Amino acid sequence: MAEIIPQITYDAPELVFHITGGDPVMRGLDHLDKMTFVSVTEQPTGTVVKADIEMFSKPGVYTGGQEQKLMVWLNGIANMLPLLPQHDEAISIGNISEYGPVAHIYPSLQHWINQDGLHPAIMNTAMRNMAAVMGERFKLQTPESHITVTGHLWPAEFDLTRWRDHGEQSAEGHATVRWNTPFLQTLGNCACLGSDASKRDLFVDNRPELYAIEPHNVDSLRQTLSLLVGLGTIATNMPKEFEPDDFWGGIEWQEHDVPRF
Repeated sequence: MAEIIPQITYDAPELVFHITGGDPVMRGLDHLDKMTFVSVTEQPTGTVVKADIEMFSKPGVYTGGQEQKLMVWLNGIANMLPLLPQHDEAISIGNISEYGPVAHIYPSLQHWINQDGLHPAIMNTAMRNMAAVMGERFKLQTPESHITVTGHLWPAEFDLTRWRDHGEQSAEGHATVRWNTPFLQTLGNCACLGSDASKRDLFVDNRPELYAIEPHNVDSLRQTLSLLVGLGTIATNMPKEFEPDDFWGGIEWQEHDVPRF
């Protein structure tokens, strides 16, 4: 079993980033540590940045000071994120801006979704936390609309390709899978993350992540923070151990040999 430490977690009111690799000073963490709502610690497994975001989870429009603090903090996090983590981090953030976060999904999270489907109680907690950042009290609405806080799983088809060496020949494997992918939407005009879940081609060799989910119609740092909180809530509730063979072993590959030149 591999231990999984998600790059992002949320347990109100703390949003936590667990960053591996790089020099904290070079990443600009020294100024983050001076912010009163942020703490930065170095641990054997990486740098942990904790932020108490209660000040950003209240009704009303942000003051100029709140906007500035949020911008400086999220820009600092964006600068410290590694280009691509080298191991399974469940969910990692590839980019943070006023136009939303880009999130990378790893086998450990996808396996959990495949097996358990994300329990409604977990998704409801994520939506409640997302709404709180927007200064609203979450209320489950049926039917959903493009302006409400929602979260669910979005089906997508993936064509997978892998390579295996067999002496003087290589084997090229192909598989088509249908996975459910995370979809989160916060308050706004369809301000969401994950709506791009469509048929994709994935080359699964030598890369820890599976696929990315991208933002749509996000136009403020407050919406970005809300979506990060939703992702962090999901990651907080997933199992912290993962057996990769349980995930990859469940895929039916069609292989054919390719001569090596």
